[in-house]
Amino acid sequence: MKSESIKNLLILILLGIIAYLFFKPQIKDEQEVEAKLTLQDVESKVLGAIPREKALELQDYYIETRAQILRDSFGYQDARSFTISLYKLERYLEYVKYVGEERDLPNMGLRFYLGAKSPVSENDTLKEGLSTMFIVPTTSPGEKQEGTFFSSSTTTYIQSNVDDMLILDDIGDDHPPMDL
Repeated sequence: MKSESIKNLLILILLGIIAYLFFKPQIKDEQEVEAKLTLQDVESKVLGAIPREKALELQDYYIETRAQILRDSFGYQDARSFTISLYKLERYLEYVKYVGEERDLPNMGLRFYLGAKSPVSENDTLKEGLSTMFIVPTTSPGEKQEGTFFSSSTTTYIQSNVDDMLILDDIGDDHPPMDL
């Protein structure tokens, strides 16, 4: 009887080992699928993202309709692309979120402005100065604006600048401009 129990126990252990070895590769494969799906999930949550082909169309249209006018007016090619490190942008977003939460500001956002830098000196070859970009925090007390026929979303919040917060201006202009 005792030998029968030991025999059954050994059979159960052996079946357990076989089952473990059989299912272990499947678990690994499922983890790999989950890792791949994670990128897809993240990408699907990026609102307003466009494919590279659409960005190239937008860039080409800008160059055709605006860049040449600026080049003819100023006599040089103006900046039309701007670069910021993720580190700087993340620090600024942390600041905006922190102040927004401390002040209980609803629906925080960012507004991007174009500006023009002053020439460095009278001898500066770029007499009009290059275009620049700066970022201003925004908030909305909840006032909504219904979308239009041309709008991609049906409802948006009317955003107001938060005038007493820092404005991010440490965005590098790419001169000459970088194409996609």
